[in-house]
Amino acid sequence: MNTNGRDFIVFLLLSITVFASTDAVAKKSSDASLSVTIELDDWSPYIDRDAPFNGSLPHIVTAAYKLQGLDTRYQFVDWKVAYENVRNAKTAISIGWLKDASRTAEMHFSAPISHITLSFFHRKNMQFTWQSLKDLEGYRFGYVKGFSYGDQFNDALKNGDISAIEYQTTSAAFMALLHREVDLLPSDTNVGQSILSDIETTKFGEIVMDEHPLLVTPVHMIASKKNAAAIALVDQFNKGLTKLKESGRYKRIVSNRNLIKVIDKLTFLTEENAPLNYKDNGTIKGISVAIVAEILKELESNVLPDRFNVQPWARAYKSALQNDNVVLFSMVQTPERTNQFQWVGPIYRANVVLFSNKSDNLKRSSLKSFSKQYICAIREDVGAQIIASLGHPRTLTHLIPTATQCAKMLQLGRVKLWAYGADTGRWYLSKTGADTSQFEEALHLHESYRHIAFSRNVPTKVVDAFQQTLDYLQLSGRLQQIINDELR
Repeated sequence: MNTNGRDFIVFLLLSITVFASTDAVAKKSSDASLSVTIELDDWSPYIDRDAPFNGSLPHIVTAAYKLQGLDTRYQFVDWKVAYENVRNAKTAISIGWLKDASRTAEMHFSAPISHITLSFFHRKNMQFTWQSLKDLEGYRFGYVKGFSYGDQFNDALKNGDISAIEYQTTSAAFMALLHREVDLLPSDTNVGQSILSDIETTKFGEIVMDEHPLLVTPVHMIASKKNAAAIALVDQFNKGLTKLKESGRYKRIVSNRNLIKVIDKLTFLTEENAPLNYKDNGTIKGISVAIVAEILKELESNVLPDRFNVQPWARAYKSALQNDNVVLFSMVQTPERTNQFQWVGPIYRANVVLFSNKSDNLKRSSLKSFSKQYICAIREDVGAQIIASLGHPRTLTHLIPTATQCAKMLQLGRVKLWAYGADTGRWYLSKTGADTSQFEEALHLHESYRHIAFSRNVPTKVVDAFQQTLDYLQLSGRLQQIINDELR
């Protein structure tokens, strides 16, 4: 981390604090980097222990601290416990807090992490309109213990100006609203919609949101005003947040928060098809692997290449055809395949050819010239599909599971021809020990491009986001840079 002046003093303070109090501010992780422990509770969709990155607020905080050289650890506790632990300096910071008069007296607040809108939820059959809290006399309110709803509502609650029932969780409060225990429930609009989406379908439409907002307010990180080291941590977050916004990543994280959750549910499949996609000492590599990984990174997804599954092509192809939420790469788009998938691409030019041994002198101008020759092809691969569509006899086609087997058969003379991609075929011939200069392209079958294929049920917004990001990579020159790096 680059430090100078005041930044160096803050960094030195944090380093000293690591050894002085392992719980209060930061801990040394196993790789010796500084790690900040942050207490919080579920508040979906903003904070969710089961979501990618634990939700959009932790995603922002993690990214901002990373820019300052700090790692993050999240510890889920009750909201009230989180607040008290920060107030008593048992932990340094917590996130997801609104400002109000009582908290401002005790806590140091960060710059806004995000903004929320609080609105009243009510039963659909209830006639309801309001301009001020005075218009709400006679209604029964629900509220969640430990939550703040802004000074105006908090004061009315404290002074007994409104009739209200306290609930332990937001979900419990919404169920009370559904069961007519209360008439009105203030809640963030996205949080409310998230909870309602989990209610059985027959009940979902019974609760609606009033369009007149109670409060539009920022959400912050907090640290005790009495904890100088924790305040320094908040200052470091503010600096990282500024960098995050300047880089454009903050906008991507916020804009893609719902997209990230959908992508996390996808299954990513590929095959052994170097140099596009292959395993090397247990690590998945290749041109298309790098491109898909870069798209996911640009979309701020938590999916990394270790989530990509390498399978025999026929099995992966069948899975993408028959199962939901599958992404298969990379694949040539043909007329037969076009309507079977959703497509993103092209990501790479991949001509399909017939390989032969130069000594056999088999270079021809049409497939008909090879009507009596055995041709090796991969099951369900585009090469196999092309020669079948052009009428090559099935009895003279060796359908094999892997490219390595076809390369060896051609090298040993067990077949005279192999239908496969030009670049990938030469790579496999080289890997099986062949002198590639002794082989040639006997016939050009098809000029094609590799694509990313999505199951038909994958939401259009996901496919569109992949395509837009790929277009950006292409226009910015990064796509060609990725290809060049992988071919070195």
